[in-house]
Parts: sequence; C-alpha cells; structure tokens
Amino acid sequence: MKEGGLFDIIISVTEMKRTVGDGKNAVEYELTRKRVKNINLRIARDGAVKVSAPPFSPLPLIDAFVLKHADFIKKGRERAASSPSAAPKLDAESRAELLLAMTRHCKEIYPLVKGVKKLFPEIKVRAMRSRWGSCAVKKGTVTFSTMLYGKDERLRRYVAAHELCHLAVPNHSRAFWALLLEIVPDAKELRRKLNEKSELPIDNSSER
Repeated sequence: MKEGGLFDIIISVTEMKRTVGDGKNAVEYELTRKRVKNINLRIARDGAVKVSAPPFSPLPLIDAFVLKHADFIKKGRERAASSPSAAPKLDAESRAELLLAMTRHCKEIYPLVKGVKKLFPEIKVRAMRSRWGSCAVKKGTVTFSTMLYGKDERLRRYVAAHELCHLAVPNHSRAFWALLLEIVPDAKELRRKLNEKSELPIDNSSER
C-alpha cells in the first residue's frame, strides 16, 4: 500500500448518523470525517445537524462536543424552521451593489493583513446557505454569501476581515484569531451578533 493509502481509505468512509442524549434532549447528527484539524458543527437549512471531524477523533469526544452545543442546535433548528429554504437570490443590481461593497471592504482591510504572500484576491458573491464567506487560498478567491446583503456595515467588514485573514493563516488556530483581533478588536462580539440571527458553522478551535 502506498504511503497515505490507509489514511485515504479511512477518510473515504465519510458519513454516518449518530444520536446522543436521551428523550427530549436527544440530538441526531450526521458525522463526516475529513481532513480538518478541529470538530465543526453547523445547522443546515432543513434543520439537520452537520458535524465534521478529523479522521481519528474519538466518537465519545465528538458526542460530547455535540451535547455541549445543545442550546445552539435548538436555536438553530428554530431559526431554520422559520427561515426561507435558501439564501436570497439577488437581482443583478443588488448583487452588483453587494459585490462593490465587499470589494471595497476587502481593499481597505487587505493592507492590514500581515503575512499575506498572495496578490489581492478575486472577490465574488453567490448564494450560500450556511456560510457567510469562504476563502480558496490556492485559487486566490474570496467568496461572500448573498445573505450579507442589507447587513450592518460593521458585520460585513468583520466577515471580510475573517476571510482575508485566511490568506495568511488558512485555519482557525490561535495565530488566526490573534491576527483577526488585531484588525478587528471586537471580532468576537460581531461574530456573536451574526450567530444570534443566522446560522454559522461552529468550530472547536481556540479563539483566545
């Protein structure tokens, strides 16, 4: 077997459903194992609980992580039940307006991101149902969700800074959060405000 073959086989068996807790407190979730450093949890638009974890994370540890976020899951499901089934589909004018705003935020923030070895990224917007933004480091592309349309400017700037920091630190390590907090000192407060009204992935990384 080639080096790395066993690891590839393990991560190829990616999905399984599990239930933790008893009675009314029981939580069913879908576990996906993949090449991530931390355990992550998000609530899908249909209310399903999606968890991703490193290939060798013990199941008891993953179950405990899910139970720890039981309140978040309950609130997320309530939001999903009362939310539209998809991210807003903006008309051409609104999409252009959002793209212009996010590009402006990124151009203002980009010079503040230390350690970036990439050129200024290509900025895109598209309908994303469970993430505010994503950063494809190798492609040099940062994409923002149409759900940001109409959001407070401070919240949009936070999301822009969050994604741009991934160009320098492509994970959610302490170094990432240190860099983000240097650029946006109230990043934790803004992140909480986004979480209050909308779904965002939860990760098991350190923010300290």
